[in-house]
Amino acid sequence: MLQKVQEHNFGGIPVLDIRPRGWTETNRVAVFTHGRAHTLYSAQTLLGTAAMFADDTGLRVISLDYTLAPA
Repeated sequence: MLQKVQEHNFGGIPVLDIRPRGWTETNRVAVFTHGRAHTLYSAQTLLGTAAMFADDTGLRVISLDYTLAPA
C-alpha cells in the first residue's frame, strides 16, 4: 500500500498531510518542521524525510511549509 500525501492550507500556512503505509485513524499526529536553520528548503523538498518519519513511527505527519528567513 502506498502512502497518502495531501496538500492543505491551515490558517494561511501550506502543509503536507502525510499518512504512513497501513495507517488507521488515531488521535496522534506528529508535526514535522523541515528546519535547515529556517533558511533553506521546503516541506515539498523534504517530503521523503517526512514520509520515512511517518512510516518509521506509524504516525500521521503534518509537515509545515513556513516562511523562510529573512522573508
